[in-house]
Amino acid sequence: MQPCGALLAFLAAHGRHVRQLHLNIEEDDEDEDEATAIAIFTTVASCLGACGAAGSLEQLQIAPETPALEQLSLAGSRVNLGAVRLPPSLTRLRIEDASTQELPLQLTRLSALRPLDLLSAPYSAASLDPLSKLGSLEHLFLDGVAAPPCLPRLTQLHTLAVVTESGVEDVLAAVPCLTGLTCLQLAEVASFPHAVASLPRLQRLCLWSQDGTVADPAVPAGPWLQSIKWFGAPWAFLEAGTATLAAAQQLEYLSAFTMPHAGIGAAVQHWAAFWELAAMHPSLRCLGIDTHCSDDLDAELATPSVALLDALFHLKHRRPGLQLRRTPQDGSEGFWDECLECHDIPAGPS
Repeated sequence: MQPCGALLAFLAAHGRHVRQLHLNIEEDDEDEDEATAIAIFTTVASCLGACGAAGSLEQLQIAPETPALEQLSLAGSRVNLGAVRLPPSLTRLRIEDASTQELPLQLTRLSALRPLDLLSAPYSAASLDPLSKLGSLEHLFLDGVAAPPCLPRLTQLHTLAVVTESGVEDVLAAVPCLTGLTCLQLAEVASFPHAVASLPRLQRLCLWSQDGTVADPAVPAGPWLQSIKWFGAPWAFLEAGTATLAAAQQLEYLSAFTMPHAGIGAAVQHWAAFWELAAMHPSLRCLGIDTHCSDDLDAELATPSVALLDALFHLKHRRPGLQLRRTPQDGSEGFWDECLECHDIPAGPS
């Protein structure tokens, strides 16, 4: 409480100048009494008020650990947004909240909000429907959150990222309406959604599953091929989709989310065709292997084979200017995060 009080005194004097604030709220004792928890949050709310009163607060991150300004984070299972009046000047908001059942209604009054991240929040679908009022919303990231019923009406979205073990069908039903999407990321997808292939402006696509399972590796043609630049997916999609991807004239970056392995029989032809594509595709700048989910795979599937090493050495010999990357590495981000945050292909690691 003492550090919170000192910070509040500082913010009361200087809060109007603050653009970015991170408060990491951690309970020292699991048995901390309710009165102390309420007192801590009241002080935190006052800190937020001191910064937001002048209308300068633009970006807010709310998680079970922190409040922020240009990125304000509130974290903790006892955080209650009802006690905080969010300034209408907010343009960025991130909420991680595992205890609240309803989306705080005041969020739907943030008319300037562009990116919105909702994580681990058990909000009811009905409470999410008012998100349709956010006319400036361009980026929506849902992790462990139900798909809002208004999703087909959020036609202004440029970026949509969804991580969920259920409700993927609801998201895919809305996708054909979201023709302005330039970046789409879907988790727990076992086949290439045909709805995705209809998107005419899609530049970055990430299809991911925790265990790398692929039920149908076929990659359909469609309008998406005219604009796609980054494509990350389990290896089975890349290998089976070689002929389709050859028509993607702007393709710059391919990333395999499972370790490439040479098959037997007819699969040998697919293997050879992919490496020919990597060597000859005129716009391809980078080939990556993303090992983010390797811990969930059998050791044999997560280990590079001799055939893969041979293919990579041969590819580098044929096309020395092609960038080869393994992500994440040495604390770097994986393909999923790079799609959301990077304007261009990172220079490393490689």
